[in-house]
Amino acid sequence: MLFDFDGPVCQLFAAHSAADVTATLAAAVDRSEPDLLTDEQRQGADPLGILRSVAAARPGSPLVRQVEQLLAREERRAAVHARPTEYADPLIRTLASSHTLAITSNNSPGAIHEYLNTRAGVGSCFESVYGRAESAEHLKPDPYCLVCALDSTGAARDQTLMIGDAPADYEAARRAGVGFIGFASQESREHALREAGARTIVTSLEELLEAARTVRH
Repeated sequence: MLFDFDGPVCQLFAAHSAADVTATLAAAVDRSEPDLLTDEQRQGADPLGILRSVAAARPGSPLVRQVEQLLAREERRAAVHARPTEYADPLIRTLASSHTLAITSNNSPGAIHEYLNTRAGVGSCFESVYGRAESAEHLKPDPYCLVCALDSTGAARDQTLMIGDAPADYEAARRAGVGFIGFASQESREHALREAGARTIVTSLEELLEAARTVRH
């Protein structure tokens, strides 16, 4: 089982404003290249979107590394106060009793480990964590992190599922050749996942927890 991190495992920016982080990153970009971002990006609440835009426009540049490091720092701060997604912890523990689990995420590995270290009985459930590279290369929908997890665990693709909450997760799973379960706690996310092509979507992890407990018994 492959888990995306922010969403299916926790709400990373539950107490650490994503809009404030976005503004911090946008200000750093504007100091170097004031015309690179749009006003919509600057005023949004999608810090990863800022990094994605910079990486696409200036691949391999010092600016990409600077923005990635800023975002990684803010993600680690956010991880300390992140809120577990409802039913995520018992789902993870239940699945870990019979499945190999890994995290495949566009978030920084440092932030993921920071969070997992605070969750007694959950962090040890994951055999591996594959997060964002400092170069910001291979962000999902690139399947790179999923392929790394499959290679490290030796899991068969036709026996692997990914739980994700974004179209990029679905597309990465499709390219990697693994199954996909969409998690959509908001109607807008469900719509986006269906538009991307996802067919199996749950609105609460309770549905997966009940299914996992039924299969185990």
